[in-house]
Amino acid sequence: MSHIDLAVLKSKFRGALVGSLLGDCLGAPFEGELVSSGDKIVIQKYFDKLESPDLKGPIRSYTDDTAMMKSVAKTFIDKPEVDYTYMAKLFVKEYFAEPKRGYGESIVEVFSKLRKRKFEDVYKPAQEQFNGSGSFGNGGGMRVAPVALYFYNNYDAMIDVAKKSTQLTHTHSLGVHGAVFQCIAVSQALACNPKKKIDPEQFCNELKQKMKEVEKENDDGLNLKVEQPYVDKINVIQHFLKAKYNDELDEEIGIVLGNNICAIESVPTALYCFLRSLEEIPTVKTDNIFRRTIQYAITLGGDTDTIACMAGGIAGAYLGEEAINRNMAKQCESYEKTIEMADSLYNAVCGASNRAQFLLSDSATFITIGLSDTALMDMVVSNLQQQRATTEQLRREAAIKRMPVSLAVADIIKYITEHEQDDCLLVGFTSQRVNPFREKTPCTLL
Repeated sequence: MSHIDLAVLKSKFRGALVGSLLGDCLGAPFEGELVSSGDKIVIQKYFDKLESPDLKGPIRSYTDDTAMMKSVAKTFIDKPEVDYTYMAKLFVKEYFAEPKRGYGESIVEVFSKLRKRKFEDVYKPAQEQFNGSGSFGNGGGMRVAPVALYFYNNYDAMIDVAKKSTQLTHTHSLGVHGAVFQCIAVSQALACNPKKKIDPEQFCNELKQKMKEVEKENDDGLNLKVEQPYVDKINVIQHFLKAKYNDELDEEIGIVLGNNICAIESVPTALYCFLRSLEEIPTVKTDNIFRRTIQYAITLGGDTDTIACMAGGIAGAYLGEEAINRNMAKQCESYEKTIEMADSLYNAVCGASNRAQFLLSDSATFITIGLSDTALMDMVVSNLQQQRATTEQLRREAAIKRMPVSLAVADIIKYITEHEQDDCLLVGFTSQRVNPFREKTPCTLL
């Protein structure tokens, strides 16, 4: 990303988090379903109604996907230096405050151990899962969008935090690398100009190169072929994107790419949904790429809330908030709070007090962030307010009456002179009885 308007970046922050929320809320009612051709028509009507300003009905609730994403974002907002113990506490607190959000049994066990052991070792409970092999579920991927946003200009830190934050609950390499896969996908989408069409082939090739580096961790040092399951999945995505769309293709995607709770069977599927939705899909009748993305993800069935959540996060990071229908968004629980959370995360990264230049960790060159007129004015006003506050503080300090050093020294000399007769170090003690350093008189034991 060589040039980006801060106003656009702020919109993309909102888009990524709101996009994740909508995918979660709107996908949840269809979770675990096998979707037929008739069901796709029902889903089409469902989305058509959601865009209506006259729709009245119950708010669509979010699941554990959004609950944990909120905790990740709050960690960065509250703790600029990432505190994983704090993040773990937020996860646990969120669960025990609202346990009926659809958490899996294994994650509940991790949270219970963390609480019981008072967060002594926040990684140990997850490491103990499944006889020590750890979970390979998609729980890390579903909540990772804030990591891509917070570290959008620091790739190495982003990868490191994506891994460590995931390992609080998922330690199997498939679970960890799945979260990294999703994080990179959101990051790449964030870097794309929303006014220019993405080249799916190029997007996949770039992601493939990065995942090859990530999956080098699978090398066991035996000089055998290194397993790279996520790189293999990207090859499958590229194959399917070249295929002509039909209903049978969706069934094949569910089998080959997957649509279940395993990271390797859902994270790549979310990316495919986004890239496929850049073009028209016969069974999803809308011109809006964002809506098409999450609606299509839901029509694939299976773990619909999480796959749509991840696909929505990628689409929102690319398109920005403007692409998301407000009537649809208002049907989702915590929409306004998610906007506020996105703004707080943006301010934590790109506040007006920060410089408009950042050193890229992976290129040793500077990029300058282009400011829109509005963003520039906001920065100027903020800086003026800071300068006025500093000037006022200096004026108050200047008004304080202070004694010259020479007068203070004269006062000290005067005091010493007037009280020198009382200074035992100068005149000695008036008697040995008041001398604390005198020799002690011996005593006789009777």
